[in-house]
Amino acid sequence: MLSEVGNRASTELGKGEAEWITVNAPDGSGIIYTRLGQIGYLAVLFNKDTRLGVLLYTLRDINKKLETAH
Repeated sequence: MLSEVGNRASTELGKGEAEWITVNAPDGSGIIYTRLGQIGYLAVLFNKDTRLGVLLYTLRDINKKLETAH
């Protein structure tokens, strides 16, 4: 599973569990895979025109809202 590979690499580098994992395609598109608290995982596809900073901020905001709702 993608999350296991990302978390293992992050942990072995001494950085702890990965917050998200990003896979980029040569054309600038890609996928961000992140854990949403205890609910599960979310995969978000993006294209080359996506503002990644805004996307990552939005994902963090969603995660915070889900944590406070539970």
